[in-house]
Amino acid sequence: MSADSVLDRLAIVDLINAYVDAVDAKAWDRLDDFFTEDAIVWWNPQSSTSGRAPILERMRQMLGTADIVTYHHVASFTPSISGDAGEASIRIRAMHYGVGSRAGRFWESLALQTTSLVRTPEGWRCSGFAWRVVVGLGSMDLFDGLRPGGQPATHGWPEVYEKLEFASPEWVDMLRDLILEGLGGQDLSAADFVLCEEYTDPPAHLRRPGSDSIGFHIRVRDGEVQVIDNVIEGSRATKKLVCDYEWAKRYAMRFPDPRLRDQLLAEGLMRVEGEGDMSKLPAFWLKLDTTSLIRPRTAW
Repeated sequence: MSADSVLDRLAIVDLINAYVDAVDAKAWDRLDDFFTEDAIVWWNPQSSTSGRAPILERMRQMLGTADIVTYHHVASFTPSISGDAGEASIRIRAMHYGVGSRAGRFWESLALQTTSLVRTPEGWRCSGFAWRVVVGLGSMDLFDGLRPGGQPATHGWPEVYEKLEFASPEWVDMLRDLILEGLGGQDLSAADFVLCEEYTDPPAHLRRPGSDSIGFHIRVRDGEVQVIDNVIEGSRATKKLVCDYEWAKRYAMRFPDPRLRDQLLAEGLMRVEGEGDMSKLPAFWLKLDTTSLIRPRTAW
């Protein structure tokens, strides 16, 4: 490991530690140097906030009251760095204790914060994270009246799903069921498109007979929806995505991050085939967020 790599890792560790210190101190002005301007935070699989200012405003709204005392303990973690991009899976114990008008209530979570980072001229900054609660104790009632827009209480694990291996036959079956459910009641008569994803260098036990890659394609035509457990040529698809299996899994399990996509394209780990006009996809398909649906159902 080079000296520069060590310095980068230490800088990221310092950045994360400074972040939780600022949150516990309710020193929101110190967080201006933590997030990038276009950061995206997924508080749970169903709820996200985009942009540094809206993220900080939501944090102030939830934690700014003097009636909630917080204490965040960060476990050891090892950042992974590739050029000017970094990633860290951080285990955090987050304790929220009610005092004053909220005395007697508490919420504590043991969580995994999957954090994306980017090198800027000012140093490393967080371009977003996804928060996943592993264990929750207490009650989200602690935050009554503080949630933006009167949102219902949710602790990041509103339902427990069976975890399936990414791109396995069972996973494709799950994806098919989610898509059919999500498109239920939609008028598909005018829709005509084919989307395909192919994953290269997958684990040997996932490879279908006679193939070194795996994947699926989605066909919507003549009012019928098909999700088929095989890949097709890019010339037959409106759009085809070809990506290294491990990177595809990382991309699917993270919050939407165009910077990661651009990095994978630049490094040749991802490519796009097909010449169809994606802008002509029906609005109901663009609103179907399959990534958010599969994330809590996919095993790491």
